[in-house]
Amino acid sequence: MVSSFEANQPMNPTGVSAAAHFGASRAAGYWQRVMRLRLAFCLLLLVPASAGADHDCVDGYPMGKPVKFAKALPAKWFLVGSADVTDSKTHTALKERYGKEYVTGYDEGPVGYLCLKLKRGYVVVTISDVGPSVQYSDARPKCLKCEATGAKDSEFHSGTGLRLGLTKAKVSALLKAAIQSDLTDVTFEEPETSGSTKTLHTEILSLEFVNDRLVRFSVYDFREGA
Repeated sequence: MVSSFEANQPMNPTGVSAAAHFGASRAAGYWQRVMRLRLAFCLLLLVPASAGADHDCVDGYPMGKPVKFAKALPAKWFLVGSADVTDSKTHTALKERYGKEYVTGYDEGPVGYLCLKLKRGYVVVTISDVGPSVQYSDARPKCLKCEATGAKDSEFHSGTGLRLGLTKAKVSALLKAAIQSDLTDVTFEEPETSGSTKTLHTEILSLEFVNDRLVRFSVYDFREGA
């Protein structure tokens, strides 16, 4: 499948600062806490080296109320436009299209991400040694320089069907799950074994509401040694 990223010609690249990395742990609550702490720490560590001006930058997010799924999250939830963020070809295509706007680095493994300003809000597509993620938010991520481009919002719409500004009732209907808390993490976890190697596979849809409106949502697909 040819993604919408691959089908378009590169935009004029400009520099973007920082890189991000996410962690995991077996216990669901602890895992989420570690993930956000590592995100904040790595952004704090890496942003000043290239952004210079924001030496106190912290961009972590609080844990949400867990809503556990008994089966894997729908595959379409990991689509950005027509591209699958769990497919390495998607990240290669983004890097080729956006050039320096797609940041690459190394933090306990290779990392890369793209942060863009859309017509409404911001989108951040990330890959690291533990797996990919995509985030949509009304507010600009404090630790990232997000570029405004000519990209159409339709190229980056979420396969979850979610949009910023939706109410909890609408989100609950779309996800077919009761969403009541302002901070909610829809989570699926399963152990995986390949030979003697054991891995914990964790998928999360993280939601944040303010005044009953969706202001941020993220989808993660992570694997770490169990």
